[in-house]
Amino acid sequence: GSAPAAPVNLTVEWVMFLGGTSYEYNSHFRVDDSGLPRLVGVTHSPDFPVNPPAPPPPQDYAGRAVSTFVTKLATDGKTIVHSLLYSGGKLFSPTRMETGPGGRLYVLLNGTNIDSLLTDDALLRDRIYSSSALIVIDYDGQIEYASYLPAEGLQGIYDLAIGGDASVYLLGHTYGSPPMATSDALFPVNQGIEDAFMMKLSGCEYALEYASCFGGTGHEE
Repeated sequence: GSAPAAPVNLTVEWVMFLGGTSYEYNSHFRVDDSGLPRLVGVTHSPDFPVNPPAPPPPQDYAGRAVSTFVTKLATDGKTIVHSLLYSGGKLFSPTRMETGPGGRLYVLLNGTNIDSLLTDDALLRDRIYSSSALIVIDYDGQIEYASYLPAEGLQGIYDLAIGGDASVYLLGHTYGSPPMATSDALFPVNQGIEDAFMMKLSGCEYALEYASCFGGTGHEE
């Protein structure tokens, strides 16, 4: 047989904590194309570290300052390049996050309310129960794009991938016919009990380029 692989020596370069006096959870971590650590998650801390300085986020009926945090660290993990908080009526923790060209972050959420964050070019502005949503955050931590995603008949959109041209590919599954199937869809209507559902949004413009069901007469998840 082949010779065993040479051992790899791993060295801990840095460890850090990020948070305030309450709690943080469901954080997603990626390294962007500049090599900088990026974190997105949910905080209930009124004193979560922010940079640049900003007023504390509003508190809910239980006294919790529920916000989504967007934080970029320096490569040594010792310095916060920027850290911003976004508060909404019902912000849920991210389902998935990916990095893309230009240091962008693409954040997918489900069962959420982002009415206060929607951008003028949003694909959908009307929230449907258990809506999925996409938020694109630029290199400086600012929201570049925020929109609801088709949800009527959909159980949710749970995965995404980013192309080299910044096109956004979204994957979910639906119990009904897709609400925004394009004219060139492979399957414009649901083929069975539950189908997979894919969408493609154009890079940086976020226009709907393609949407279709995928499946057979049975059940796809």
